[in-house]
Amino acid sequence: MKGKISILIAIVLICVAPMADTYILIPDMSGIVNALPPTNSTLISFILTISSLFVIPSSLIAGKLVEQNKLSKKGALLIGFTLFTIGGAAGGLFANINYILFTRAIVGIGNGFATAMVASIVADYFSGQARANVMGLYNALGSLLAIGLTVLAGYLAVISWRLPFAVYLLCALIVVYHAIVLKKNPPKSEELLAEEEEQAMQEANATALGQKPRLGKAVWVLVVITILSQVVGNTLYLFLSIFIEGEGIGNAAATGMVNGLLTASIVVVSLVFGFLYSKFNKYTSTLFFLAFGVGYLMLARSHSLSMVILSTVVWGIGFGLSVPYLYQEATMAPPKVLITFTGALINSTIFFSYVLSTFVQPLIAGIFNNDSLRFMFDVLGIVMIICAIGVGIYFKISGSEPVPNKGAVI
Repeated sequence: MKGKISILIAIVLICVAPMADTYILIPDMSGIVNALPPTNSTLISFILTISSLFVIPSSLIAGKLVEQNKLSKKGALLIGFTLFTIGGAAGGLFANINYILFTRAIVGIGNGFATAMVASIVADYFSGQARANVMGLYNALGSLLAIGLTVLAGYLAVISWRLPFAVYLLCALIVVYHAIVLKKNPPKSEELLAEEEEQAMQEANATALGQKPRLGKAVWVLVVITILSQVVGNTLYLFLSIFIEGEGIGNAAATGMVNGLLTASIVVVSLVFGFLYSKFNKYTSTLFFLAFGVGYLMLARSHSLSMVILSTVVWGIGFGLSVPYLYQEATMAPPKVLITFTGALINSTIFFSYVLSTFVQPLIAGIFNNDSLRFMFDVLGIVMIICAIGVGIYFKISGSEPVPNKGAVI
């Protein structure tokens, strides 16, 4: 039991990478801009986004290297966090936009290597209900960490724009912890061994028929669900504060309160994800699309702070279910030998979706000739409701029971 707890800590610590990547620098952006000589606003915006762009290819590269046994999962994780720590801490050394963007690119590469291993490492140590619980805990602690990092960076940014970058040095402790706790070839529980034995039999039968393990339709369906949920879902983060203040519903303090309650709803739902997944299986995707849709439709009709809070809490239920679901399914849909690459693929798709979400508002405004945020929320709500119905019908036809790593070798 003690060993499992130490492994659990090691796994949830991986969430530092995606959370620190963004939330450390958000409170520091004003200080960074003031410290730089006059700089193009597009380059300034890249400070927060360029790392996500580098996560996309680096995740896929890490997944492929591990799949081909050219690098161990532990090795990929340690390389990732080392690059993440060095690149992040070095960003505050010089007030030069090109230098800062270079260090942010290194952060993205490290982030990609580290987070690509989440699903695969969880699958190495946990199975069944425990695996779903760990995925939910990972997302919950990541949300809490986002609050802590934002507050810490905000205090440090008041002193100097350089100090928030130093927070990345704390990740050196994570590198040491992972190096000590994680095993290159972890011991398997009886349940995990049974899963692998069943998968080995499937792959042997497929080989006898001249077939090779491949990702299969289930993985590509998961990729589509990832894009739809994360592109449309994450658009709220970009426009929530603009909506609240622009509509005269509240000020910056009100926005902070809404964000805090939103995060709380994500944490609570993530903590019970394992239970909900055990009841609804793949239909969990229908639930989070429905929550996204209802949340957006309610927000489009919100004219008071209390209504905005209720709307975002409903939306938060969707987000709290979506991310652990995507990582959980990444361990279930492919053959065992492709779990690492599938996890990397889903991780890349999530970060790619973050980038795509910046184009949602101008796309809707251009198509419908309406740049109202309320109108955009209505459109997004309808799209999410359609997605909820669509995936519900799809899984009803194809079957929703999550049979671990079965059928994708064909």
